[in-house]
Amino acid sequence: MTVVVRQAPVVTPAPVVQHPKPVAKVPAQRAKPKPVPAKVTPVVKPKAPAPVAATRPPHDRNRVPLAALVASPSVDSVDRDLLALAGFGLLLVALGGAVVLFAARRQLTGSPA
Repeated sequence: MTVVVRQAPVVTPAPVVQHPKPVAKVPAQRAKPKPVPAKVTPVVKPKAPAPVAATRPPHDRNRVPLAALVASPSVDSVDRDLLALAGFGLLLVALGGAVVLFAARRQLTGSPA
C-alpha cells in the first residue's frame, strides 16, 4: 500500500518595482512682452427701415366681423337636442326602476298571478 502526501503549492510574491518620481522643472521667467495697441475701427449702426404705409380696404365694402364666421346660428338647437336626449334617457331609467319595483312586489307578496 502506497501513501500519497500532497504538499501545498509555494507562492512567491511578485517583485516590487519602484519608479523614480518625475522632477518638475520650473520655467525660467521671461520678460513680459509689451502690449500692442489694437486698431480701432468705427462701429457702424444699422439704419432703421423706412415706415411702410398700410394698405386700406376699399371704401365700398366694410370689414367682415370674424365672429360671424366662427359662431354658427344652430348652437341653441344643438343644446336643445342634447337636453331632449338626456330627458329621454332619464325617462328610460325611471321606467326600468318601476319594472324592478313591480317585480319585487310580486315576489314579496306571493301573488300567484
